[in-house]
Amino acid sequence: MSETRTGRALHAIRTRGARFARDAHGVAAIEFALIAPIMVLMLLGATFYFDATRDRARVERAAYVIADSVGRKQTVDTTFLDLMNSLALNVAKSNDTPEIRVTSVSRVSLLELKVDWSYPTGTFAALKSSDIPALGYPVSIPVGGSAIIAETRATYTPTFAMFGVSKRTHTGVSFARPRLVGMISKTN
Repeated sequence: MSETRTGRALHAIRTRGARFARDAHGVAAIEFALIAPIMVLMLLGATFYFDATRDRARVERAAYVIADSVGRKQTVDTTFLDLMNSLALNVAKSNDTPEIRVTSVSRVSLLELKVDWSYPTGTFAALKSSDIPALGYPVSIPVGGSAIIAETRATYTPTFAMFGVSKRTHTGVSFARPRLVGMISKTN
């Protein structure tokens, strides 16, 4: 009798074990629990990358729009350049207030560039002639010609600060040649 009970018990264990091995209930939940954190991290990473790339492109676009707008003028004044600062704020749409520096540069000789005027905002300093070589900008101006250099800068703060990613500064630089005059002058 004892062997029969043992035999039945072993048979029941084998049957239940086999049934448990074949049972697929809960497999999807376990797979989801394993995959979901990875998918969420991928989504957050893609969101961060898209947001940072979009912010950088907007800051660069603001520099282009400012250089193009100034290049279409014959003279500029502080009021117009303040307007360009507001334009940078609207174009960049950064989560930080963008700073601009608009500079008129002319070529005196083959080896010498001269700053005619410079308009900085925020922490930008006015550009000096001695600063131009250190910037490394590829300024291609014929002797006697001039160009506008528009620089924008904004600090990007990521929505999700993960994996040690913190604030970063996005910059944009654009060059434009004056369209209507040889050199754009600045009043007041």
